[in-house]
Amino acid sequence: MDYDVSLIITTYNEEKYLPILLDSINNQKTDLKMEIIIIDDSSTDGTLNIINQYENFIRGGGGNSGYT
Repeated sequence: MDYDVSLIITTYNEEKYLPILLDSINNQKTDLKMEIIIIDDSSTDGTLNIINQYENFIRGGGGNSGYT
């Protein structure tokens, strides 16, 4: 699929702020086709659970990806 915009978000223990960010992105009024890629750096809080709750409009993975 072709996208107009790719948002790449790196996370580490962002349980508190990630839902705010993702809701804000999801509520944007635009005709652009967006892909959202989240790269988590082995968070130890509930960040991965939040990512899984939003899986309908994001893609990404967990695990330590090195320097982010």
